[in-house]
Amino acid sequence: MTAYMGRLAAGDLSKEPPDGHRSDEIGDMARALLVFRNAALENLRLQAEADETRSWSDAERAARLAEQQEEARRLATVVEELGAGLSRLADCNIRMTIDNPFAERFESLRRDFNGSIAAFQETLERVLETTAQIQASGSEMKAAADDLALRTEQQAAALEEASAALEQVTVTVRESSEKMRETRDLVRDAKLAATESRGVVRDAIDSMHRIEGASGRIGTIVSVIDEIAFQTNLLALNAGVEAARAGEAGRGFAVVAQEVRELARRSAVAAKEIATIITDSTREISSGVELVGEAGAALTRIDEFVSTIDANVDAIAQAAGEQAISLDQINTSVNHIDQMTQRNAAMVQETTKMGHALAERSTALAQLVSRFKLNRRRAIREPGSAAAARGPADRGKMAAAA
Repeated sequence: MTAYMGRLAAGDLSKEPPDGHRSDEIGDMARALLVFRNAALENLRLQAEADETRSWSDAERAARLAEQQEEARRLATVVEELGAGLSRLADCNIRMTIDNPFAERFESLRRDFNGSIAAFQETLERVLETTAQIQASGSEMKAAADDLALRTEQQAAALEEASAALEQVTVTVRESSEKMRETRDLVRDAKLAATESRGVVRDAIDSMHRIEGASGRIGTIVSVIDEIAFQTNLLALNAGVEAARAGEAGRGFAVVAQEVRELARRSAVAAKEIATIITDSTREISSGVELVGEAGAALTRIDEFVSTIDANVDAIAQAAGEQAISLDQINTSVNHIDQMTQRNAAMVQETTKMGHALAERSTALAQLVSRFKLNRRRAIREPGSAAAARGPADRGKMAAAA
């Protein structure tokens, strides 16, 4: 549109203005430029008619010429005013409106031009205001995006570390669970060995009791032997007495009786020694039976303890297995969260780039719009023009534009 206005100000009337179909301020300006173009074409037509009047009579030619000159002057004024306005508009200066009234047939063109300028300035002011808001929001969004990107990166790093630590804990718990299962097997083996040991102790106690019984029987036999030795000694003593009475005839018998007494004495001594040994053995066996009984009781308690340990170890192994499964699930979830966080970090980086790009583009837009001079406008007046020459509609346009 600016390029077309420059060509129109230079006198190029070969094409109609663009965007005449639009319903906004640009469309109003395009339609106003179309009227200006048509007026310029009409001026050319009048000049052509002026050439034709040269062949008329002097009076008609003079009257017609005066009329054409007046029309041409009015048209030239319109063209000059519009050209100046378009030239300023091409230089991005939209501070001023056209306040000098045009001829009646061109007055609507002036009002449309002023209305388009006012609407265009209002639009640019709104664009500037919106651009400032976009810049402020863009700066805040840029800072927030940078902060979010930093936090997201830190969160991603923390999650990655947590995931690695959790993976290590999962491996440790899994190994602990495996060790607990091995411990459970060892405890069960120990329980089985304790049970077998209890059986061995019971067998040993039974054997001790049998040995104790056999020792008792041996003691009885030794008592019998001791009694026999005592009786034999008495018999030998009696035989010696009788041999002494017999004199020389009983001497041989006395020797035999003495030998029998010696054998009886030795048998009695041996029986006493055997009895002493059996008594000591019986006492040791009784002590051994008592100790073996205590060992059996201890093994029974050990078996109970091992059973309790087995139950506890089994519960711990089961709990460790469940913990390993739970940690695997948690590890999977943390890995998923870590992946999502990595994706979010990438998206935040893209958003940050978009925020930076938006801030740069809004700054560029503000710089582009700032080329237009949007400060308080001053009306364009010819020397000697009066404010009273303005119509009510013009004053309304000026008030709206101000």
